[in-house]
Amino acid sequence: MSLWYKQPEDITYQDIDAFCLQQHPEGMRLDYKLDVPTHLAKLVAAFANTLGGIIIFGVEADKTANK
Repeated sequence: MSLWYKQPEDITYQDIDAFCLQQHPEGMRLDYKLDVPTHLAKLVAAFANTLGGIIIFGVEADKTANK
């Protein structure tokens, strides 16, 4: 099952690992962050004020493929 359809409290580490291995590209509803950014409140507010989405911390996106 995809992270897009799970309740946050039901998501496990294995779910996140499998999701990242699928190499979904970053976009309006998905963002990968290696570290917690100093502008975290703005990032969360931007997601909350649009379509929502998923922010995954501890993962660095490939700069060329944006995955």
